[in-house]
Amino acid sequence: MRSKLLLLLTLALVVVTPALAQTATPTATLRDSVKQKVAEELAEIKKSISKKAFLGEVTAKSEATLTLNTYLGLTKSALVSTETIIKLKGGKDGTPADIKPKDYILVMGDVDGAGAMVAKRLLVVPVPTADTRKAVFGKYSEITATAKTSSVTAYTKVDAGKVVKAKTTDFKADLKVVAVVKGSSILSIHLLPVSP
Repeated sequence: MRSKLLLLLTLALVVVTPALAQTATPTATLRDSVKQKVAEELAEIKKSISKKAFLGEVTAKSEATLTLNTYLGLTKSALVSTETIIKLKGGKDGTPADIKPKDYILVMGDVDGAGAMVAKRLLVVPVPTADTRKAVFGKYSEITATAKTSSVTAYTKVDAGKVVKAKTTDFKADLKVVAVVKGSSILSIHLLPVSP
């Protein structure tokens, strides 16, 4: 009798155990549902955040927020914390307390959909000088007659749809060119393709 009871008990465990293991418990279903919802929310947050950089002069500073006027004339703000890596002029490490109004900075970080930045890295940089170069279009002879050509560093032309290095002998008086000029000096001359 005892052996029959033991056999029956063993048989019951073998049959019932796999059936119990296959049914999902409400806790497991709830946990999977929460995990899926969290994953969806994180994906939405990642979509709305982008990595950007702002370059400009600090115009205001509060406890943790810097306001800067960018080189494009836009007003931007960046949240700076002790987690932000700050490099001062000369490469020295800095803190948010070291940043002052009138400092010119490059700040990089995550920007949300509203344009607010959480700064990851901040560099105090020199104020960039204005670019005084300009492009001039015309005949080769006219452009070279009005500017110094001694400083030309690049002669290029279009060959088979690609821009390639050119020789000064490729340039003739009446050919159309675009020149990059700074002051009275030509920096580069680009030979335009001749129209058929």
